[in-house]
Amino acid sequence: QITEDNEIYRVKNYIEEYYYNDITLKELVDIVFVNKYHLIHSFKKQFNISPMHYLTIVRINRAKDLLTKTEMSIAEIATKVGFNNPVYFAEQFKKVIGTTPSIYRKITTE
Repeated sequence: QITEDNEIYRVKNYIEEYYYNDITLKELVDIVFVNKYHLIHSFKKQFNISPMHYLTIVRINRAKDLLTKTEMSIAEIATKVGFNNPVYFAEQFKKVIGTTPSIYRKITTE
């Protein structure tokens, strides 16, 4: 039995620390030694979001930072925050933020 807070926060912290890696649900499950359904349920109960969606949000937030504070290309930023496909990165960014990475950069750096 997983001690909710402790284990779930371990997963959350792991995501925040290693978001740029290719993190899988299996990897997260291996950290806390529970089945994936239990992990997803407990994480959702605690944070109102699935662990993999949380990973996407963390990556997008880091990308927002890089878009406004660096001159890195969007493809470089995508890779740096853990997306191995810039097109998929742009789709996820738009889904979460409501605009494309290039438009976001333009409106936040003017």
